[in-house]
Amino acid sequence: MADRVMMIGPIAPPQGGVSTLFQTLLDSDLKNRYRVSIFNTNKYRVKKRYRFSTDRVRITSFFELAIQMILLNFSLHKEKPTIIHIQSCKSSFLRDSMFIIISRFWRKKVVLHFHSFYKEDGSFFKNKLFKSYFVYMANHVSAMIVLSESFAHGLDEIIPDIRKYVVPNFIFPNDMNASKSSEIPDKSALNVLFVGRLSTKKGIYDLLDAAYLIKSKYDITNINFLIAGLGETENDERIVLQKLDEKDLKNNISLLGYIEGQRKIDLFKKSDILVLPSHTEVFPVVILEAMSFAMPVITTPVGANSDIIENNVNGFIIPPKMPEMLAEKILYFVQHPDEILKMGQNNLGKFRAKYQVDINIDKIDTIYQSLLEKG
Repeated sequence: MADRVMMIGPIAPPQGGVSTLFQTLLDSDLKNRYRVSIFNTNKYRVKKRYRFSTDRVRITSFFELAIQMILLNFSLHKEKPTIIHIQSCKSSFLRDSMFIIISRFWRKKVVLHFHSFYKEDGSFFKNKLFKSYFVYMANHVSAMIVLSESFAHGLDEIIPDIRKYVVPNFIFPNDMNASKSSEIPDKSALNVLFVGRLSTKKGIYDLLDAAYLIKSKYDITNINFLIAGLGETENDERIVLQKLDEKDLKNNISLLGYIEGQRKIDLFKKSDILVLPSHTEVFPVVILEAMSFAMPVITTPVGANSDIIENNVNGFIIPPKMPEMLAEKILYFVQHPDEILKMGQNNLGKFRAKYQVDINIDKIDTIYQSLLEKG
């Protein structure tokens, strides 16, 4: 009989990178290899109109945390799993550490899947008390999964004796037959795609500034900017609309709102390049989605982006907050349409080799088996 694995993590809504990966795990072949049970950390939260993940422990959430701790004890008693696989990040680690403590009390093997990285300027690790607490708790897990080699090297600075297994984010291809043609694009306009929150952190205002530069300075109007996503706040959406009016960009920019399913597939099909000029990131899934559709990517060297995108090979890495350089790189693809094909095919090859589900589920399965063999 297969061993039991309990998956602890957030199921959307609200949307977020951790919930996206968690759902991919739940939909994967792991459910056929193990008896998988689910503990949804979003289920018992006080209902609020969250647009995006705000998965941090707040003073007002202690009651929710107490409920979750009681229910987790009940679930562990009922399900009797051998392995507990916890999805966590810096903003939710204080809560998740309670799950680690409970799981260790029940003598379970704990896999901590950590969706963050170590930076001295990060508020969590900058606080000496929290940093010491993280180190202490990390020493009480059976295995730690991180999203990239650079994240592993960073954590080596504070927890050098804990082995880190590198498993990047991964996705199911929405439609592998939707990948771009193997012919050089021959079209009158370039479709530039942005998918994400309409916020400063995601670089949306840098993109609007770049679009204005392209139109006013270079006098180029045959570029369509397709922007999919909601404002992080309602105020963000008002500011975006205001800027479109101020810069006279309504004919060049389409605001599509939140998209999913077939609409999202169709949007990727008709787009030529993805632009994600973020100021901060961890491991954006949207880059993997673009890669699966053979699209070049223009992004910034934040989070794991530099591990995914190699400059001049499958896209461009530019400094954040540099709309002038962003405009130049977008214009590069207008002037060199053959590079859309070349870089896009490089991305598709890299996606198939590194970021498909089956490859990475096998890595997680290997981690589980190594823990089970230790008894």
